[in-house]
Amino acid sequence: MVKQHNSIKNKGLKKGLGLMFASICLIGCDSISTGYDDFIENSANEIDNSSQLTSVQADTSDEGSVMESSTDDFIDTRLVPEQSMVENALLAKEEITIDEQVFSLSQNFIQKQQAFEVSVDSIKMFEVEEFDESLASEFNFSTGKGSIVLLHATITNTSDETFYFPIEELRLSYPGAIIQNYPSAQLYPMESGNLAQILLANSGEMAPQTAVEGYLVYGIGREETEEILDLGSFYLTVVPPRQSLNEIVGLGSNPLGDELPLHLPINDENGQQLLLNTTYIQDRLTTEWWGNKEIIASEDLNASISTDDDVKITLLRAEVSDFTPHKSYEDAFQYFNYGQVIVSIEYEVTNNSKNDLLPIDGRASLVINGDEISDDYVLINEMYGKTLKPGDSYKVVKTFALDKMTYADYWQGEDVYISINVPTVEDSTGESSKTSETLSDEESVSEDLLAEEVLEESKIEYYADFVWSPSYQFFVDEAFELIPWSERENIQESEFDEDEEIDIDENSDEE
Repeated sequence: MVKQHNSIKNKGLKKGLGLMFASICLIGCDSISTGYDDFIENSANEIDNSSQLTSVQADTSDEGSVMESSTDDFIDTRLVPEQSMVENALLAKEEITIDEQVFSLSQNFIQKQQAFEVSVDSIKMFEVEEFDESLASEFNFSTGKGSIVLLHATITNTSDETFYFPIEELRLSYPGAIIQNYPSAQLYPMESGNLAQILLANSGEMAPQTAVEGYLVYGIGREETEEILDLGSFYLTVVPPRQSLNEIVGLGSNPLGDELPLHLPINDENGQQLLLNTTYIQDRLTTEWWGNKEIIASEDLNASISTDDDVKITLLRAEVSDFTPHKSYEDAFQYFNYGQVIVSIEYEVTNNSKNDLLPIDGRASLVINGDEISDDYVLINEMYGKTLKPGDSYKVVKTFALDKMTYADYWQGEDVYISINVPTVEDSTGESSKTSETLSDEESVSEDLLAEEVLEESKIEYYADFVWSPSYQFFVDEAFELIPWSERENIQESEFDEDEEIDIDENSDEE
């Protein structure tokens, strides 16, 4: 349950910080087999232009966007064959000898960002016994052995604008890796369905509300394969799309999203955990998989407050979790001797004002049992400086790290007061500098200091306050272990009885 406090105010004197209908040329090439040639020819004649580059909205089609083959030798590279066909072609590839399948999983792992989604719904890993010298670079120049990962993936443009997705930057890696692996065109065994080829044919252009699917193949060297198998997972580095072809990938903040890892499993245990992670608020601990959460309380809230200037702040979700970091991230929590409890909130800022906002640069704070806790800037997984234009919305995640002992003694079971602020972009009209010059002449005060004071006064910040009364699932006991919330009264009564016995014994000794 959440209560809304209408205390949002404008406050001065505070400083805030294609379906990708792309004209894709059909590429002439030899087919793998006569049977596959027949399959391609028949299918290419039957499929609609939108069958492979799928529109999210069923009625969005674009006639003439695909060049039709003029000869029997041309193949529509966008045609996505059945996965069994790709696997069989990979096993039959003469340049490599595949020993056995190491892992197989058909589950949907998805990363949702501001303007796009990347999902992987099939993962296959094969052990490679040997490969031709011509493919050595595809296996990081490993000595004869390695592995191949075959993925079926879908990229979706969920925005209302055309963008350019850098599929060539979808690299495979793992924590501590020295080398990152790029999608391999040489290892892909067929002439159509290669997701990298499909997107690169039109510079990664994707129309609004469209999706493109296909397969990706990665070659991995022997040492890297051993480390991935030991970890039981790897990740794809997802780089956000560009708004234009002139933009440089990865430079500065991007309103479409951020560079984040999409973790994928290579064993069943990690598969279950990563699927569970998709249900949590996507804070940095979850997206970068710093460790595992056990939910203490979680709730969809969808509580909104609007300011006088029509900036709406909607508290979407909140969760409290007991967090156990992976060994490589334990140092980040070294000062929490008894463990840590994580509070994460997700909210959406809708800008109906005339001002440009900085949603990520805003701060959030909690007040629990009279103690104020600020959001942890280390745990943010987005870049500062993103501008929210009038008419747009943006979802923000803020995270708080709490000492587990303090939480157990003073904070659990209490209401959580949540305060959110959203600053505006600094005034760039030049009025501030003019005013400072006049004042400095009249009052003989430093021009720089006055300019800063005028800028402070010209800035506006928007505030929202909420109260969340969590429905707790677990209770942290005196040993800092989680027990069902319903059993807490038995624990508390037992502790009270022990205290009574101690008092009686002490009184007896005094007599």
